[in-house]
Amino acid sequence: MSYTIQLTNGNTLTELIDGTINQTATDLTLIGKNATGYGLYVNDNFIHLLENFANTSQPNNPIIGQLWFDTTQNRLKVYNGSQFVVSGGTLISSTVPSSLTTGDLWIDSANGQLYFNDGVENILAGPIYSSAQGQSGFIVDSIIDTNKLAHTVTYLYNGGNLLGIFASESFTPASAIGGFTGSISIGFNVSSLTGVEFNVPVLTANNLLGQDGVTLYSASSFVTTSGNSTISAGTLTVQNSAVNPALILGPGSNSEINVSPVLFQIQSNSSNQNFQISTLNGNGLNSALYVNAQNNFVGIFTGSPQHTLDVAGTINSSGAISTGTGLTTPTLSVTTTGNAPASATSTGTKGQIVWDANYIYVCTATNTWRRAALSSW
Repeated sequence: MSYTIQLTNGNTLTELIDGTINQTATDLTLIGKNATGYGLYVNDNFIHLLENFANTSQPNNPIIGQLWFDTTQNRLKVYNGSQFVVSGGTLISSTVPSSLTTGDLWIDSANGQLYFNDGVENILAGPIYSSAQGQSGFIVDSIIDTNKLAHTVTYLYNGGNLLGIFASESFTPASAIGGFTGSISIGFNVSSLTGVEFNVPVLTANNLLGQDGVTLYSASSFVTTSGNSTISAGTLTVQNSAVNPALILGPGSNSEINVSPVLFQIQSNSSNQNFQISTLNGNGLNSALYVNAQNNFVGIFTGSPQHTLDVAGTINSSGAISTGTGLTTPTLSVTTTGNAPASATSTGTKGQIVWDANYIYVCTATNTWRRAALSSW
């Protein structure tokens, strides 16, 4: 009578004929009733079970749940119905294993990184950089100072290069730090790597490091673009080219200052924009110079000039005052008393007028004078 061999789930594996053996249904030898030499097969089966079919290649006739010890990888694997997968431990390979399931760990031997499978995808556990990229990111460590005290710091690396060290305390390291020189200060401490800088907008800063790498400039050393600034020492220099305004003023670029080697110009960019220079004395704010752009009037100490030149006060000149339009010589030149010509041929310019206590002198031609006596009444 033959044996019906069934699996745990109740399915029939095979029919075993009396007096025969079956070595194809499974990797164990199935022994029929009254088969010859059954003792050897029984012993072989026990050995195969003990060693979990240890071999460099997988068993030929596996069934679901069968164990196999892969002697090439030195790993115990289980057959899932289609292939042998690692039953536990971490997979190591240079490519993504196709057998990864929830909870499996995989070491990417090509990049030196560890992944875990969450049932949906393989997630990088670390490090965050591959071996080709080099050490990158934040590394938390402790540094011993010259007093043998430990300080927690955070290193910042990129491509194997130290960019700087973050610290919450100031101290001096007892031993040299690769890629860094000097003492540690609170905050970010830049490494000795050439060209390291933060290329980001800064809202607030206590100090700025000068290009010499040593000099520190405080916030009071700079002029703000909003609000008020005070320069208590030093010089503010604008050295742009003459083709561009040195200084532009007003919300609509209303006025500008232009500078060239031969001209200093204050220019209005608004139609009919007046110009004023004011002074402050005990009587308040005064208009020292006022230019009326619409009428082309200039006022001296008057804010409402009515003439091309309107002076609110006495005009005193140590030189000649010339009048006339397009004349090569003045028609009127008045000189204060005390400069009367010594003779009728004294040096003089046509139109020049001089007086003293007795005479008024008029220069009628170059170096030619005439005079008239003065009398009282």
